[in-house]
Amino acid sequence: MKKMSFKEFMLLEENKSILEPIEKRLKLNENDSEAWLNKAIALNKKEQYAEGLSSSTKSLEIDPVNALAWKNKGIALLGLKKFNEALLSYNEGIKIDFSDAEAWAGKGMALAEMGMYEEALNSYNASLDLDKSKSDIWAKKSKVLNELAMYDEAITSSTKAIDLNPFDATAWSLKGNAQYNLGKSADALKSFERTLEINPLESSAWYSKGLVQVEMGVYEAALDSFDKATKIDSRNVAIWINRGNLLLKMNRSEDALASYQKALELNPSSSAAWYGKGLSLIHISEPTRPY
Repeated sequence: MKKMSFKEFMLLEENKSILEPIEKRLKLNENDSEAWLNKAIALNKKEQYAEGLSSSTKSLEIDPVNALAWKNKGIALLGLKKFNEALLSYNEGIKIDFSDAEAWAGKGMALAEMGMYEEALNSYNASLDLDKSKSDIWAKKSKVLNELAMYDEAITSSTKAIDLNPFDATAWSLKGNAQYNLGKSADALKSFERTLEINPLESSAWYSKGLVQVEMGVYEAALDSFDKATKIDSRNVAIWINRGNLLLKMNRSEDALASYQKALELNPSSSAAWYGKGLSLIHISEPTRPY
């Protein structure tokens, strides 16, 4: 039998302390919808979503008009990546309680995961109309605005998130993305640097910082950023391709070839990587040929 780690033991003990009184209630009355709901809430908080789904479903079988139970079913389904089912659950909860900001936010998350960005934006707006104090929802709104190429609005939303929580690395990164897409390279660089001050292990921020530095013509610094990104996330094909593109600009064709080859190992069907590999081979064989 595998020996339980201290962390696993503490988690088990914490779960026992939370769930034991709920289980006692359910032994006395298995049709106690509130107890099933409390169990679902506790399990969802522990990210035990399959069990949370089972408990919220049981609660709804007993009391099908409980908005909080529908919301917690949505939370569990979202955690299980069953986005369409999560959306249906959030919708049921909102029908019962139209004023639940968290349910609107959850609906937005499900819609965003399904690529329905305009609908997600509407849901986030509904959530924020009810409660403007949640920095993470402002950040999520900024993310869908970036997806919709509404970059000025994305900066406004991410700035609001940062005002509420200056240490929200995601919000800083989203602000940087929008600034980059608006051609505001210097501002974007500052945002990505702030992201990395908060979370130095954010590979996407190192990658984005590298892209900005390429735009600014500081190639050695950009290469350093791409290298840091690959050390954190070595399986991101886009980083390897852009690293290769940069190395070609720096007349380092053999190093560029190695980057494109790494990209192709990860994704053999990447046309951009094959194209870059071809360019690298041409310039290795004909060093004086212009790029």
